Amino acid sequence: MSEKSKRILVPVGFSEQSLKALDHAVIIAKHIKAEIVLLSVVESNSFWEKLFGKERDEDGLKEEALKKLNEIIDNYKDHGLFMETMVGRGEVYEEIARVADLISAELVVMGTNGRPENFNKKMVGSNAFRVVKNVEQPVITIKGERSATEIKTIVFPMMLDRKSKEKVGECLHWARIFGAKVKVVAISNNKEEFKKLTPHVNLVTDFIKDHGVEASSEIIKTKVKSVPIGILNYCNEVNADMIIIMEDEEPGVIRMGGNEVEDVLYNAEIPVMCVTPKPSKFAPGFQAF
Repeated sequence: MSEKSKRILVPVGFSEQSLKALDHAVIIAKHIKAEIVLLSVVESNSFWEKLFGKERDEDGLKEEALKKLNEIIDNYKDHGLFMETMVGRGEVYEEIARVADLISAELVVMGTNGRPENFNKKMVGSNAFRVVKNVEQPVITIKGERSATEIKTIVFPMMLDRKSKEKVGECLHWARIFGAKVKVVAISNNKEEFKKLTPHVNLVTDFIKDHGVEASSEIIKTKVKSVPIGILNYCNEVNADMIIIMEDEEPGVIRMGGNEVEDVLYNAEIPVMCVTPKPSKFAPGFQAF
């Protein structure tokens, strides 16, 4: 691993879903010319005994995990990417956050519902959401069954709040990298919301187009009050390849809070990029990007 190289962190639990996440990470790594760091976290003996089918001490579990990670790398050697392995110990989400900072990762790519047989699905899901909440870098979660190919269409949900505009910089950044078009979408439950949303959606759409990225917009009128359902239905209609959302639980007019973020993460059939905007970083960028 070189000091100046870009890095993508991929947590691997040796499930089918985590390998699908790795497939997506490979595509992204080729676009941004990044190295991939595979991380396996030894969380508890009971989990790893189920995974490997036999009792081991901590050193034995780490050795077994490292061996399996290296086997995975061997399967991906034809892609021409540099891959490195790391094995950690502790709480999964805490270790992912620590390593992401340690290696200065560009982003984290992880699966959300892949799990060993009979393992508690809620615990796996909880780790994914905790990673989103604790990792400063963008996190892409992979839940769906769609095979990794290209990212041509990004759906960008708009809310009636200042921070929704602050993530425009992230959306532009990744749309440019993938050469993707952006579809700005908002959910309206009544005429008043539609009236309020229209100028915000138009402003963001025009801003994206003015900065060289193809963009279109739509405000969906629906009586369904669930924002995640409206967004995911729209993604299916337009055959989107990725959603970019924001984790934010502060009160607001229309805001995607924790439960709604979880609903998107665990029900989307396409990759979900979740960012946590910081005003000092993204607000100025919206004006001068």
